[in-house]
Amino acid sequence: MSQTMKRLTVALLCVLLFATAFSLAFFYGGTTAADASVQYKSLIVERQGLIYATDNSSDLIKERLSVYGVTAEGGKKLLNPSEYVVHLGGADGATEGWTLSTTQNNNFTVTAGSLSADFSAVAEAVAPGSVKVNTHFTVQGDKNVADGSTLYLYTHDNVKQHITVVGYNNDGRPYNGTEEASVITDYVISGSTLPGLQTLTVTWSGEDFSFSDSFQVVLTQDSVKSIEVKQDTIPQGIKSSAMVNSVLFANSSLEVIVKYNSGKEETLSGNALNAVQFTGFLHDKNTAVGETFNETITASYQGKSCTFDLPVTVAEPIAINLYGTINKNPSALDTPDLTALFGMITYADGMKTIQSLPADEYDVEYVNPAGNHSDCFQMYDTAI
Repeated sequence: MSQTMKRLTVALLCVLLFATAFSLAFFYGGTTAADASVQYKSLIVERQGLIYATDNSSDLIKERLSVYGVTAEGGKKLLNPSEYVVHLGGADGATEGWTLSTTQNNNFTVTAGSLSADFSAVAEAVAPGSVKVNTHFTVQGDKNVADGSTLYLYTHDNVKQHITVVGYNNDGRPYNGTEEASVITDYVISGSTLPGLQTLTVTWSGEDFSFSDSFQVVLTQDSVKSIEVKQDTIPQGIKSSAMVNSVLFANSSLEVIVKYNSGKEETLSGNALNAVQFTGFLHDKNTAVGETFNETITASYQGKSCTFDLPVTVAEPIAINLYGTINKNPSALDTPDLTALFGMITYADGMKTIQSLPADEYDVEYVNPAGNHSDCFQMYDTAI
């Protein structure tokens, strides 16, 4: 092949490559800044809102602009941001690292190829401008759902653990650069605390600003999760002549710790213990008068219970009167059922109590004209 033919072939290939690249440029987004002037005779720049002091580069200020190329026929086409460049202080000015004035006009030049257009603006000073709540759950009907499971939220404090609050400047950007760095923790949450679907409001305030955002959440009625007795508050010196009831412990040192599903805790003591039910029997037939034994007491509050050991000193009983009924028509071989009996017990210290008598806390002696015995019930016996 001659040198002339080789040169012609190379030239044709170059033309073909150029034509292909030109076609692809149009197909995938139009012109570049360099060739915009080939298509358009002039540029029009329109501002979309305010210019802020933080719009300190060509790329950032483009968020506030709409730039159009005007064709020879007078038509307008919105240019992609990649098709033009913004300079501060003329077509040869800097495209980044600007320091924009918030008191005087800043002069900008937009260039696209050989075309240019000027505009000016006083930059708005940047300050806190808004707050946004991002919930980590979705409300579906009458429940909150997170990761496919129901999320129970009882109080505003519970809700705080499942939301992220982000502060933004008036320029629409995170106030501390990134969303991660702009998370707000010193906010106030307000709204109803009643169970059900509620609209809550988050407020972010500073020295000279206050911004709010609202969201919906389903609140659940708080309830008791568990109760326990604070061990070092269990009263000492209780006598078996005392009655087990709320009054006994309301007048003592006892404290009951109540834990709620919301995580809240409260301590019941004094008169607040009147809302707690206490059950137990302060007697041990195997412990002598004056000695101490531990009696298991049950405390119940709003459907939850716990037990604790109460030291009890045996007081001397001096009399008992029985009340109640037994089987009125026993057969000759039936043993009377005495478990429904109540006794008024009088103690040597002057105390009198009326309480049910657990079967394992007393002995039954049967009286018969033939003599007293305790082995079984016999004809004509009287139980004492």
